[in-house]
Amino acid sequence: MAEPSLLCVNCGLVSVVHAHVVRTERTWYGCVRCAELKLPATYYCGEACQKAHWPQHKEFHEQMKLLMSGIPSLIEVTSSPRWEWSVKAKEHALGALRLLAAGTRARENKVAIVAAGGIVPLVEQVRIGTAVAKEWAATVLHCLAHENADNNESIAVAGAIVPLIELMRSGTAYAKVLAACVLQALTEENDDNTELLVVGGLPTVSHHAAQSVSRRGQRGPPGVRSVPRRDQADDSGSSQCR
Repeated sequence: MAEPSLLCVNCGLVSVVHAHVVRTERTWYGCVRCAELKLPATYYCGEACQKAHWPQHKEFHEQMKLLMSGIPSLIEVTSSPRWEWSVKAKEHALGALRLLAAGTRARENKVAIVAAGGIVPLVEQVRIGTAVAKEWAATVLHCLAHENADNNESIAVAGAIVPLIELMRSGTAYAKVLAACVLQALTEENDDNTELLVVGGLPTVSHHAAQSVSRRGQRGPPGVRSVPRRDQADDSGSSQCR
């Protein structure tokens, strides 16, 4: 029986691939914590690679732990005062919510996020979060806003329009795309929200910025919001709103 191949996630070294490949005479290390958390096995070709990769791999553990902790716990981390959780913890929580809101069980997860009181803290992270937090929070709002009038109203009532306008002006290229898509959803057949855009100095967002990116996109399965891809965003904020 052939010996299984092992891949070092730090340097890319492979232990055994085929019979004609010379076996590396090394002591391979597996991540014990990944095994405890029942995550896919992670291997290193030596202690040096394991130590070098640990800072990055530790963040992976944190996000996976939060993902498994459930939506209410993720919302709690996101909504807690800054001093109670680290900036990284909030980013990990938002990243986990993003995966849940756009994943295979998106319909149920989006209902759970709203039921757990997630809209207000998401809007707050768009306003005061780090660049990463703003992107992830806007992504979740983008998913929640998809063809859901009740969520759109709640997002607008939570004060999302002003920070979204600011994100369109000063955010990363990807953040600008997400902000445009959320604003498009909020202003569809809603004159009050459209008026807020005019007051905010963006009178053509719903018909220009967001519409120009949506005309090239295709909708995904019913109830599942396709998230614009980062590699499709340019400096002007142009991409796909689906």
